[in-house]
Amino acid sequence: MNHWLIVLGISVLMAIPGCDGTTRKLGADGPFGRNLPTSESEFNALGEAALELDRDQSALRRLDILEGDWTLTGDYQGWPGGPKTAIRPVCECRWRLFKRCLELKYIYEVPGETILELILISWDPSSNEYLIQMYSSGWPLPSSGTGRWNEVNDSLDFVIRTQDPATGKEIKTLYRLWNIEEDSHTWSQCRSDDAGELEAFLMMNATRAPMP
Repeated sequence: MNHWLIVLGISVLMAIPGCDGTTRKLGADGPFGRNLPTSESEFNALGEAALELDRDQSALRRLDILEGDWTLTGDYQGWPGGPKTAIRPVCECRWRLFKRCLELKYIYEVPGETILELILISWDPSSNEYLIQMYSSGWPLPSSGTGRWNEVNDSLDFVIRTQDPATGKEIKTLYRLWNIEEDSHTWSQCRSDDAGELEAFLMMNATRAPMP
């Protein structure tokens, strides 16, 4: 995948109440909003609070088992009632940002096209949710969402949101990681049918690629 160059910029942002961008006097009510640190001690306290939130890495360590190289077999159905297309992706899965972001790079062939996909998974300790971002050369808009562990199914379930470029309406799907073992796991993507039941339209079974 030498031809695939992705420059990834990730910014860690902290939402500050009252940050409305208006011009006011400097200090607590300065041009960048209220509640910003106005002294070294406040700045250090803010940093300590953020570090405390970040200290528990157990949610991310549950995903350590995914790191490595994978081969997948599966199929997807572009629209309800449409034909199923077999796909055989390969995946490189690596930790980034000091093991705070899991990066998954997929490449696979469909008739007449090579599809490249990038998935980023991280953890938001303030909301106790996983965050997911998805980019694909086969879909014009990025998708994003949040995820939680489903203890009933022992799966990590993401609610993915993107936009239908034809209608502008939001498309919401369920992306599920399950059957998680040392050398295998399953990804499925589901949408609601007319009866409101979840129906899988993408299923991929991953096995760990042999060592070179």
